[in-house]
Amino acid sequence: MASPGKYSSRQFWQQLLPKIVIAPSFALILFFVYGFIVWTTYISFSRSRMLPNYNIDGLRPMRNYGTV
Repeated sequence: MASPGKYSSRQFWQQLLPKIVIAPSFALILFFVYGFIVWTTYISFSRSRMLPNYNIDGLRPMRNYGTV
């Protein structure tokens, strides 16, 4: 049995492997969640209507929310 201060190779991999397996999924979740937030914000400041139009229009679309 290993001394309390040292890990055996098996213990090392038992602790590290779950982190290695979960890391790509966690990275993809972060990328897509925050990526779609940024994309939605960017599109909301453009002249888009039904289909994306990537020309930035600034705050002009936001001024129209108060009018009918």
